Amino acid sequence: MIILERSYLEKQFERLLLRHQLPQPIREYKFHPVRKWRFDFAWPKIKLAVEIDGGTFAGQKMLGNHAIGKRYQEDCIKINAAQLDGWAVLRADREMVNTDEFGVVVKTMILRRIALWKRPAEEQR
Repeated sequence: MIILERSYLEKQFERLLLRHQLPQPIREYKFHPVRKWRFDFAWPKIKLAVEIDGGTFAGQKMLGNHAIGKRYQEDCIKINAAQLDGWAVLRADREMVNTDEFGVVVKTMILRRIALWKRPAEEQR
């Protein structure tokens, strides 16, 4: 088993979850049966994921691995595949990850996904 060290932004997000009294997600959750794609944080029972992007704008320049060229395209393909499989994926950058506004977004989405998964299958169509 691989133990991955938590980044500063991941720690910030975990503190946000505690402040908002939200359930703890699984870190680095592998969601695709063939590809080695992982979500930063996931609640698999309700198919909700959070991706924390370290890159952000600095003036007119975009910084960070997920914000440039091929890596951005790969992230788009990953998120699209997840959504085709029924996942809801929230994204946050380094500025958003510690805001109460994002905490409310995550909490609201958790409640919506729980309600969705509790509905009978015929109602979900």
